[in-house]
Amino acid sequence: MQRFKKAFTMIELIFVIVVIGILAGVAIPKLAVTRDDAKLVKAKTTVSAIRNSLGMQRQKLILSGKFACNNPKLSNNSANIFDTFKYNADASAGCPTDDRVLNYSMPVCDGDKKGCWVMNGEKYRYRLPAGGVVDFKVDNNRFECQSGADYCKKLE
Repeated sequence: MQRFKKAFTMIELIFVIVVIGILAGVAIPKLAVTRDDAKLVKAKTTVSAIRNSLGMQRQKLILSGKFACNNPKLSNNSANIFDTFKYNADASAGCPTDDRVLNYSMPVCDGDKKGCWVMNGEKYRYRLPAGGVVDFKVDNNRFECQSGADYCKKLE
């Protein structure tokens, strides 16, 4: 009785390695795009949250009778963006000083990092993951896009 060793041939092993290489070549670019898409969705959610927060803050001030505290701005510190509301009214108006814009502070972008927010004068700038920037400004209780229509569509 002869015994045969059961094993894979060299051709079978090469075939499996080629198939795995092809699958990896297709999958890896898709995963990179998915990451950029996730950053855009996060930015869209942030824009919506800021807009909702501005509207709620305005209603809260109207209901409490603090009409001098209109048109709030978004206050920032060196580490966080969209921190608290800031008002142009004097101290006698009784404007709140510690109302947060977002429940969790958002860190400011480091250096030339993409897919995050920075402050640029009175504008809030989002650096798109694929390049380019989208500027927003708080004006008349609204968080308005100041960039071209193509860029604004990406975050609205």
